[in-house]
Amino acid sequence: MDQGQSPPPEAYETVTNPGRFRVLHEAARQILDDLVTEYVVDRRDYLTADPSSQDLQVPAVQLVPGRSEAGPLTVVFTAFPGLILTLGRWRQFSLPACGCDACDEDPADLIEELHEEVGVLVGGTFAEQLSHGSRAGVSWGRSTSPQEHWGWTAVSRSDAEQMGPAQRIDWAPWPRRSA
Repeated sequence: MDQGQSPPPEAYETVTNPGRFRVLHEAARQILDDLVTEYVVDRRDYLTADPSSQDLQVPAVQLVPGRSEAGPLTVVFTAFPGLILTLGRWRQFSLPACGCDACDEDPADLIEELHEEVGVLVGGTFAEQLSHGSRAGVSWGRSTSPQEHWGWTAVSRSDAEQMGPAQRIDWAPWPRRSA
């Protein structure tokens, strides 16, 4: 497709080769195994409902660091195939974000994003904030960056209240295993 040209409308409803994203499952499994080897964490493997089909159970892994000030990581392996990640308490996102032909997400770029996002959490530079009121939402970013450079997701006021008190959490680094 030429630069600046929009994809055809049908490309937004088409996923020609979802199997190309299966490498995300392989990369996530390797990252999880490496984290368990390198850091003091409790690993919990379980099945959960696939968001696209509540009738389908898919594998998930949660790593909880051995330090309460360090943020947990949860990875859900969707049937698409893709991943749903939760960093810390509230930051949740999917890889790929869409998967359609129009978005044309590159699996190699998504693996790089996966490594980067997990690295920020594990390294202790990840922060998130829950806000209530008229601009209820979750914001997140590097604790070392100005907050205006953070991401933000709106949530309803009632959902924000159910998520807990309005607060900012600056997650600590994960504790490393002794040599």
